[in-house]
Amino acid sequence: MKIIDELIDDLSSDNKELSDILIRTKVLAHKLKNQTLIAWINKEVNGYNESDSLPVYRKLSAVVTGVISNGYQRFDNYPIPMMHLEKKTRESFIKMHLDHSIATLEDFVSSENTQMMKHIDPSFYKLFNQNSGNGFFVEYAKSEIHKSQVHESLISIKSKLLDFLLDLNDEITFEDDIQGSKEEIKKTIDNLFNNSVFGDNTTIIVGEGNSQKINIKYSKGNFKVLEELLKKHQLSETYIRELQEIIDDDNPDKTNMLFGEKVKTWVNSMMTKAMENSWEIGLGAAGNLLSEGIKAYYGW
Repeated sequence: MKIIDELIDDLSSDNKELSDILIRTKVLAHKLKNQTLIAWINKEVNGYNESDSLPVYRKLSAVVTGVISNGYQRFDNYPIPMMHLEKKTRESFIKMHLDHSIATLEDFVSSENTQMMKHIDPSFYKLFNQNSGNGFFVEYAKSEIHKSQVHESLISIKSKLLDFLLDLNDEITFEDDIQGSKEEIKKTIDNLFNNSVFGDNTTIIVGEGNSQKINIKYSKGNFKVLEELLKKHQLSETYIRELQEIIDDDNPDKTNMLFGEKVKTWVNSMMTKAMENSWEIGLGAAGNLLSEGIKAYYGW
């Protein structure tokens, strides 16, 4: 079908806006009479509602930073520890939900802004203060993600749509009309779409333009996988050995997926090194790398 070939060519090009391609894909979806594809395109083009269940590729790991003070000292952009919070509460802060339209996300990526930020309501600061020491308390807090993470999300959507169209061309014969029974074709298209767009792989954004795919099933309990991941992002061998010595005996809370005290202290120490530029990695990237890498090791 000509329109599929054209869409594949556009998706393979760096010069086409994804928002425009999705609108043209909507024409194909109507030709195929596939309501699942139409609904997905509408959500991507117009943005998701608060009641919608967001796809995984629109839930990005965020870092929580803010202003802390004890009345004598004051630190800006300080990484605020989250590991003492219950899983559901913690994830409401360390996950940024991109419910925006594709066009809005494309505009952000092309702008001069480097961070997308969400202010945290002051009513939550009391929770953060529970893990503060030396009389420090939170004056201000925010969740933020880097522009590169939004860019990666757009690339992911583009790649998923391209996979779907390529598979569609391979699996279904198109001439003047679709060949085969309507029910059979609908089932095939639904399966192709779900497999391409809502797959099982988890992509962890760990740096500007970089991503590391971690298969939790195979990395559970395998410190070598975690070690290689940390080495890849220039974490010192000394600090990796420190983590190796404590990670198995730290009694993490498996039910709520909370790290033990020793691992939490180690993570906070590494975040401080990233903030002080003694570890050559961005603060947001460090938080994502350590949190997701250790959770993968624990099999969470």
